[in-house]
Amino acid sequence: MLEEVKVVLRVDGTEDDLYLSSLIDSAKIEINTSTGIEVDESNNFHKNVVNLLVMKYYDTEMAGKLDPIIDRMLVQLQYQVNVQEVTQ
Repeated sequence: MLEEVKVVLRVDGTEDDLYLSSLIDSAKIEINTSTGIEVDESNNFHKNVVNLLVMKYYDTEMAGKLDPIIDRMLVQLQYQVNVQEVTQ
């Protein structure tokens, strides 16, 4: 996921890799805490939510613009979990 995040953030080089990796971990924890699901790195929707959260953490000026989008995406993830529970 690190390389994808770097593309989204337009970050070159490796000097921020450790920091970005910690932001990715934080995003996964936030998703799990908010929805109860583990991030599936093969799921594009999950990756998009992680990317947006990392962007929010990395660029605090974007936070206000991204918060409503992230909130809606987290609700969609929770809805998917609820639908899966009902259909199983």
